[in-house]
Amino acid sequence: MALNQTAMGEAVRYVNDVSQFPVRPDDGETWLRPVLLVSSHDPAITTGDGNRHLPLAGGWRSFRYIDVVMRTTDRSGAPFAVWRTDYETYRAKSANTARADNALHCLTVPRPDFAGLGISKPHLMGIVNVTPDSFSDGGVHYAASDAVSGGLRMMAEGASFVDVGGESTRPGATPVEEQQEIARIVPVIEALARKQILISADTRRPDVMR
Repeated sequence: MALNQTAMGEAVRYVNDVSQFPVRPDDGETWLRPVLLVSSHDPAITTGDGNRHLPLAGGWRSFRYIDVVMRTTDRSGAPFAVWRTDYETYRAKSANTARADNALHCLTVPRPDFAGLGISKPHLMGIVNVTPDSFSDGGVHYAASDAVSGGLRMMAEGASFVDVGGESTRPGATPVEEQQEIARIVPVIEALARKQILISADTRRPDVMR
């Protein structure tokens, strides 16, 4: 899959061939970026040109190509060079096939559950802002009872967990004192927790997190 050598802003430069790297892949710092993602259940990944698609993190997305990224030595140009290719070609050109295989393993191995949620599928997060002025739902869930009922409704509609916030990050919003933020969200969190609902707290303060 050839790409013209093209400047991409000031950050990266795509190259057509591995020979345009300063050293062979994995002979220096090398990063892999999966691209052209498709559904793992898309029939196109098993038909057509016969190319092998690989599952991303063992999940619902697969990829055929990767961007191989390395630092350049040309201080006057882009600091990173990018070569788009398939995994088999990258491995053949790598200076360290064991490292290349480990990189593929890291990209494709299934991830463990997080907070009881399997991440082999997408999840929806319900957002409840217990504030009068948040830009998304400001005022709608300001009362604790409204926030709780809103969280329950979101779970019934397919959310996997509910994110509860007590301070608006809307541009120009007035900062909230720590104790006021705690007073807003704790009753909502406690009520939802009694319903065995998974909860996250949207806050920038360690004491509120605790």
